[in-house]
Amino acid sequence: MWTPENSLKPQFVHPTPDTYAFLDIDSFVDIARDNDVQVHGHSLVYHKSNPAWMELAPKEERQKILVDHIDSVVRHFRGRIAEWDVVNEPLSSKKAPYKDGGNGLESTIWYEAMGEEYIDIAFRAAREADPSAILYLNDYGLERDGERWNALIALVSRLKKRGVPIDGVGFESHIYGDGDYIDGQTLKRHFDELARRGLKVRISEIDVTGDDPKMQVEKYVLALDVCLRSPNCTAYSTWGITDTYGS
Repeated sequence: MWTPENSLKPQFVHPTPDTYAFLDIDSFVDIARDNDVQVHGHSLVYHKSNPAWMELAPKEERQKILVDHIDSVVRHFRGRIAEWDVVNEPLSSKKAPYKDGGNGLESTIWYEAMGEEYIDIAFRAAREADPSAILYLNDYGLERDGERWNALIALVSRLKKRGVPIDGVGFESHIYGDGDYIDGQTLKRHFDELARRGLKVRISEIDVTGDDPKMQVEKYVLALDVCLRSPNCTAYSTWGITDTYGS
């Protein structure tokens, strides 16, 4: 399975209101299909990759823009892209959204217009556009205990309760050095917690930064071992095809 790094992000695939730039990603998908490789679509909603026109859109128009974007992109690849990161990195990197019972969600243009419901709307639009596609929420920092993980579990529990068609959660698993290492027991427990909620998981963007090959091997293997031992873990994808071109 291949994941395009940028070609499906909104700023690249939908640069102006009336333009969809599918040429590069169509070629990518065609090459994958010619070689019996599936494609994981990354990503439909990502607040760090919006084109300027989306960022400047009036608040009352944003829901229509969101739905139209998802519908157009997913229908274009219906039956050709197997899975989607519907919402990418919805959790905030700031402290404030987690305090005093906060939900931990980033205050994006979509959140400002629709609140948490923008996630419901996005998943429902993706499901309608391609009922056969597997739909993921993708985020980083989910490999460890703490407020970010607690917010994620609370979020997916609310989504499931509201009948939102979410199929799984992607664990980015970027490992950038000391203090950022993954604990295998914690990762396995998190996978199991999501399995009990009927959700798949995937290691979606693993890369290990460092100059020690032995350390790198250990970290890649640890996450792979947990995935192989977890019945609900569907995929293990590296981010970047080599260390040279990793993030």
